[in-house]
Amino acid sequence: QQQIENREIIRDESISKLDFTDDAKEKIKEYNKLTYSLKGFFSEQAIGTLIGVFQLENDKGETHHYHSTLNYFKLPEEIRKYAEIIANLSLI
Repeated sequence: QQQIENREIIRDESISKLDFTDDAKEKIKEYNKLTYSLKGFFSEQAIGTLIGVFQLENDKGETHHYHSTLNYFKLPEEIRKYAEIIANLSLI
């Protein structure tokens, strides 16, 4: 219950340890899918906003461009960290 209140993904091992009905397990899987998808969406929005607001530049002096998750690890660690915070707060 605490994981749901915190909008966290519920791990499969947590589900298997408790005695849930099949219907409850399916609902938890759907919750996980939606939570994962929404966190991804809000993270992308946050990254775009952070780059735009702070006009962040890469090593070549060019403004960062975020077009896909392939570029995610090329972003500064601070941007990734704050984007995750924003995404988590967006679900509360």
